[in-house]
Amino acid sequence: DEVTRYEVSGSISLEGEPLPAGEIIFEPDTAQGNSGPAGIADIKEGKYTSRKGWGVVGGPHIAVITANNGGALPEDGVPPAGYQLLFEHSVPIDFTDDNFEQSIEVSKSDIKRR
Repeated sequence: DEVTRYEVSGSISLEGEPLPAGEIIFEPDTAQGNSGPAGIADIKEGKYTSRKGWGVVGGPHIAVITANNGGALPEDGVPPAGYQLLFEHSVPIDFTDDNFEQSIEVSKSDIKRR
């Protein structure tokens, strides 16, 4: 079945500093009764915007954030995407009918280490 997807955007920061690069996967929060396909947004210079055709279905979601410093390939062989700042960090977010632009703030104290 076709579902309506909404484009989402906003700012994203870690301890008040904009995240340079990465992506967010917005998974509908099934524990809150939401369902549907996941949405995907790219992070660039502290802003995120959903990919064309990959918006959210609305309602409660879990935002799964992976971000890096966006740096160039250093001599020690770190991948070109740069040093990882967040890896699959989850944050609840609720997209309502009139609020598809939201800020996400991540606190270092909220990050769970593996």
